[in-house]
Amino acid sequence: MAGATPSPALAATANPPTKAAVATPSPTPHQEPDTEISIMSKPIERITPPGLPAPGAPYSYAVRAGDFIYVSGQAPIDLDSGLFVLGSIEDETRLVFRNVQRILAACGATLNDVVKCNVYLREAERDFAAMNAVYVEFFGTIRPARTTVGASFGAPGMQIEVDVVAYKPT
Repeated sequence: MAGATPSPALAATANPPTKAAVATPSPTPHQEPDTEISIMSKPIERITPPGLPAPGAPYSYAVRAGDFIYVSGQAPIDLDSGLFVLGSIEDETRLVFRNVQRILAACGATLNDVVKCNVYLREAERDFAAMNAVYVEFFGTIRPARTTVGASFGAPGMQIEVDVVAYKPT
């Protein structure tokens, strides 16, 4: 019927109430963001492993949100010096996964806790098999969900980047 209005009972079920989101104000360019935000009464932590310098770009090594740990994309960089260590795809892959392990350890987790792994390769068709062989060295029979895609990188010569999500209840 044109112009008919739904009954109050029908209107109430058509648009059920939702939980209100708590907005966190964005920092101004000269202001640091809050270090903790609460989701379901668990804080979000931004993690820099002990002894490591702050990342050279605007990101955190890892972020713990509830029971999940999100490790930022790791390039073949020596974490202590911040310098790229470029070499074969096998060497770069090993360094990247050692970096991931080190960051997870700072969060109280291991590769066994990884539930999702994203691998980005400059030359995916050429390097997939070699990367995959090293991947198995680190994960063994652990089989997290994984995506592997071809990508281009801003750093000349860099062949791989990896980010992971781990689940580690606190």
